Amino acid sequence: MEGSTTSPTPPGNQLVTEDLDQGVIIHFCPSFLSADEATALFEHIVAAVAWEQSEMTLPDGSKARLPRLQGWMSTENKKVSTLYQKSPPTVWTEPVLKVKSAIEAALGKRCTFDYVLINLYRDGEDSIGFHIDDEARGVNETYGPKNIVASLSLGETRTFVLRHSRKKRLQRRYALTPGSLIVMDGTTQEFWRHGVPKEPEVKGPRINLTFRVS
Repeated sequence: MEGSTTSPTPPGNQLVTEDLDQGVIIHFCPSFLSADEATALFEHIVAAVAWEQSEMTLPDGSKARLPRLQGWMSTENKKVSTLYQKSPPTVWTEPVLKVKSAIEAALGKRCTFDYVLINLYRDGEDSIGFHIDDEARGVNETYGPKNIVASLSLGETRTFVLRHSRKKRLQRRYALTPGSLIVMDGTTQEFWRHGVPKEPEVKGPRINLTFRVS
């Protein structure tokens, strides 16, 4: 598997698992939610979440605003030290809890997600660079393994790219359509980086919910 390749498209709402070697596991479903369900959840999230444009610290010590808006949901007074957000979480809402439970069930209830980070890409100029989720390692004794990160997409279709950390020509590209679900599992964070590049031709917003274990 050399160079850039596009992921296979599974039929219907089936969750298909790919083993990318070295214990790197990706689960993908292009239609985990129906079109109507995805639209309804998008509208709910836009209204329910307290959005902010967080700051990050650059290698030279300067500050820059993230090129996207963010929010998060969890239980009241939950604290997650690795988040950029300064605001407390929006308390879980019933529509989001319903989706969370469905994803946990699809993954065989191997973990219980205790928070969800939510990104709002306002248009194709918003993006996230290649990175690893350093916090997605180890096991939470209450909620289970942290390496399982489930991302549900709503709104405009954007391209999600996985790139090998050393062999940068080795890539996987996924078109994340509204209602699609992609899950990074196994040793993904050890060997692959991921990102959502700019796509100037995309004019509308996209939301992704990344369900996680703290």
